[in-house]
Amino acid sequence: MNDELKKWETVGSEHIGNFKVFDLYVKKRVNAKTNKASNFTSLEAPNWVNILAITKNQEIILVEQYRHGIDGFSLELPAGVMELDEDSRSAAERECIEETGYVGENEAILLGKVRANPAFLNNYCFHYLWENCELKYSQNLDENEDIRVILKPMSEVTKLIKEGNLQHTLTLSALMLYSIKIGQ
Repeated sequence: MNDELKKWETVGSEHIGNFKVFDLYVKKRVNAKTNKASNFTSLEAPNWVNILAITKNQEIILVEQYRHGIDGFSLELPAGVMELDEDSRSAAERECIEETGYVGENEAILLGKVRANPAFLNNYCFHYLWENCELKYSQNLDENEDIRVILKPMSEVTKLIKEGNLQHTLTLSALMLYSIKIGQ
């Protein structure tokens, strides 16, 4: 019995449309094991960044904003889309400054990169850590952003997760990578 997985062959791809934050495709792929073809929905999007920003007083910098997907508010790390000509560190630092006004003492440190949902998304999310942050600027939000900055002691992060206050998958994965980095 051969348990080796083989890549499925793409035999067709139809671009359904561009929807600002992603391009929607229907891709026809052939299962290498069964030789059967099926259609799959695929979203192609630019890479994302988020940043675990911590103040000199060991407070996590969170943002609260309305999220259309859940028709409600989400408490999460500062985050956003990478520009085409931008490296991930610059994008993460830019998003933190724009959304919160906070700037770290040194360059942000890469914690890792993850796939948000590889079942249908093609992109990565890069997670960064920025320490000893200080408020240096006013928020500089995009026209469709309305963000409230919230500081919480780092010691309360586990409680925020247990109580269901932090539910954004990419925020949680960044916190997990941070926990691994510091050895907890």
